[in-house]
Formats: sequence, C-alpha cells, structure tokens
Amino acid sequence: ESKRVHAELSKSARRFHSLVENAAEGIIVAQDRTVKYCNLQIAAMLDYTPQEMLWQDFFKFIHPEDHNLVRREYEERLSGQQLTNSYSVRLVTKDGQERYTSVNSARIDWEGNPATLVLITDITQRRLAQEEIRRQREALARIDRAAVMEQLSGSIAHELNQPLTGILSNAQACELLIKNGQASSVDMLETIADIVSDTKRAGNVIRNLRDLYRNQSSE
Repeated sequence: ESKRVHAELSKSARRFHSLVENAAEGIIVAQDRTVKYCNLQIAAMLDYTPQEMLWQDFFKFIHPEDHNLVRREYEERLSGQQLTNSYSVRLVTKDGQERYTSVNSARIDWEGNPATLVLITDITQRRLAQEEIRRQREALARIDRAAVMEQLSGSIAHELNQPLTGILSNAQACELLIKNGQASSVDMLETIADIVSDTKRAGNVIRNLRDLYRNQSSE
C-alpha cells in the first residue's frame, strides 16, 4: 500500500510538473523578492533560461517605471490584503526589450513560508495593435481637422472679403470725391456710415470665430 501511494504521488507530481512547465502562461513563485521557481514559458518570454532566473531579485525583470506598482502589490498581498487579481505590468527581457503583460497573483505558502504565485500573460502584440489603432485614429482625426479647417477657412475668407471689399470701395470713392472736389457732407457721411457698417460686420465675423474656439455660444 505504501508503494502504491508513493507511486500515485510520483505520478501526480509528474503530471503537475508537466502541466506547469507547459502552461501557456508564465509562472513565477517569488519569496522575499527572490525568484524561487519559474517555468519555461516565462523564461522564454524574457529570453532567459530558468536557471538564469532562479534566485534572482524578482524586480530585476520588472520595468523600472513599474517598480512601485509591483512593490505595493507584492507587499500588500503578502500582508493578507484582498487585492484585484489582475493588473498590467511591463517586464524587461534579457536584452532590455519591453514586454507588456497581464499579471494575476495570489498569496501561497512555499516551503512553509509566505510567497506569491504570479501568473503572467504576454499581451505585447495586443498592446502594439492597440497603439497602432490609436495612431491611425489620430491620423484620421488630423485629416478630418484639416478638411474642416479648409472648409472653415473658405467660409471665413468669403465672409470677410465682402465687408473688406465694401470698405475698400467706399474709401476709394471718398478719396476720389475729395480729389475731384465733389465731396459733400451728405455723400461723405453716407459713405463713412457704409464703412462703419462693413467694419462692424467684419468684426462680428472675427468675434464669432473666437467664440467658436472658446466653446461659447455663437451665431
């Protein structure tokens, strides 16, 4: 019976070891910030061998800008606090490349002492695809803005050309009347009134344009 139990335990251990070693996710057991176990997947993900990762400081493989996040999660989880299981962390490969990952971790006992079991999924390709989509959207938005500005510029030019043309014509008429000695106060006042009216119209166009960019009500 003892031999049978021992054989079953050995068989179960081999099955468990095979399952862990061939898992699609990277697996690390960290204790006292030290890597006590890692599977083949996480080693391959970071371009190390498992032997190179064992007994190393766990934070060696974390992107420096994410150290505080991981340290807080690690310490709070070991203290027994209930935390969100999944969060995003950037890891660093052996040659310094970034890997975007989704991390799930849990507090476990490892050889009689508290440790953290970390399951790591490489989401680098997904993040790169998302970044590419974001860049394409920004490019389309720039094209849309350029098209809108082209239409808006044409409308503004049209709206300003009319009063400016009126101002120029009336000013030239006044100048001509004065040169020819035909300027009467009535004619001059009417012409100046037209100039003032066109000036106000041009001013209203510019004022409405400012209101548009200030997100204020405008006509």
